[in-house]
Amino acid sequence: MLFSEPDSLLKLSAGLGLQWPDARGVFVGSSQGLYVWCNEEDHLRFCARGQGSDVKQLWQTVTAAMGAVEESAKTVGRSFCSSNHFGFTTSCPSRLGSALRVTITLKIPLLAKAVDLSALCRSLGLHCGSETVLGHSSVWQVSSGDCLGVSECDLLNTTMSGCRRLVVLEQLLEQGEGIYNNNNKQANKQTNKQTNNC
Repeated sequence: MLFSEPDSLLKLSAGLGLQWPDARGVFVGSSQGLYVWCNEEDHLRFCARGQGSDVKQLWQTVTAAMGAVEESAKTVGRSFCSSNHFGFTTSCPSRLGSALRVTITLKIPLLAKAVDLSALCRSLGLHCGSETVLGHSSVWQVSSGDCLGVSECDLLNTTMSGCRRLVVLEQLLEQGEGIYNNNNKQANKQTNKQTNNC
């Protein structure tokens, strides 16, 4: 949950290390897995982590925390740093819009060996992070794509359906089946379902 002093020349030249560590910190919520970074890169960054696949519950946790901050700001005549026209204000242009990033950790070692995982993720509207080896398995960080002009609900649904597709392809490889067969009814049935969890 902690963040460290910036050491990249790009971040330092942007002023992210000025007066370090004054006015910086981490708020840890009573809800397990909820925390808020204060003045790391953005003024506030709400984060929720959890085991399993209940992304909807994590989203509800973040939404409730943001709502509490919004209500508190209103009591002193302030508003949260958002705009109905431009979305949430962030320091990174890649997060303009909903400013939402969803990251899911997946164990997909066979799929990663069989295909260009970064290209496959891009085709699903996702970003593929670096590989981490835990024990004898490799895990990958798969994140949501661009959020400008995309609603939070659409971003969550795209991420969940894309990750579901990756898991189904991994399961097919585990069963010794091919993944390049467009007529594979199991893959199409399990991954073409609409996800309306928002």
